[in-house]
Amino acid sequence: MPEQKMKIMEEAFSDFTGHMCRAGFTNSISNEPLSERQQSHLAACLQAVPFSQTVSITPASPSVLVGKTVQLRAAITISEGAGSFTWKSADNAIATVNTAGLVTGVAAGKVQITATDSETNLSATVELTVKPVSVESVSIKPDSATVEKGATVRLAANVLPANASNKKVTWASKNPEFATIDQSGLATGVAAGVATIEIVSEDGSHKATASLQVTESPDA
Repeated sequence: MPEQKMKIMEEAFSDFTGHMCRAGFTNSISNEPLSERQQSHLAACLQAVPFSQTVSITPASPSVLVGKTVQLRAAITISEGAGSFTWKSADNAIATVNTAGLVTGVAAGKVQITATDSETNLSATVELTVKPVSVESVSIKPDSATVEKGATVRLAANVLPANASNKKVTWASKNPEFATIDQSGLATGVAAGVATIEIVSEDGSHKATASLQVTESPDA
């Protein structure tokens, strides 16, 4: 009679206390449960197997621009598939996160994002950096204007992109003897001549100029 071979398959589940619990043994070739004697012999040899449970989030060091989104993903080492996670932002004023782990940058800064596994209550946290949207260009509208002596004209700063985090500019007149300008962009004619009006982005990286012609008042 040919020798009978047996392959033992163990069924196990986690009790989430740090051990794997054995539920029974099966002969995978015949798909029949082992006898009580076989079970007892095996059970006498086997002890609970300790294991570790960890939750991880990827990417590990995420960043996102203000107004943009970044997808975070969480996984737990003992779960089959992706698991079910609850997401939380430590500061919604800096970034928000939805139930799928999609983060939206709100304001420049750093914030902790946490994913908690709903089955084990294990969690992981990453620090997310929300980067400001940099200014790419500035201009003055209109780029040339005329104003009478003693009168005023309003100029406007155009900062791009429209969602730049800091759209503040500083106004200045290169020729205050002809015209002055305040920080709201309101220019005042002082004397007949041409004044160069300049704006500079607050970080100093971009500047633009406009020409302001000051004419004598007809009543002068």
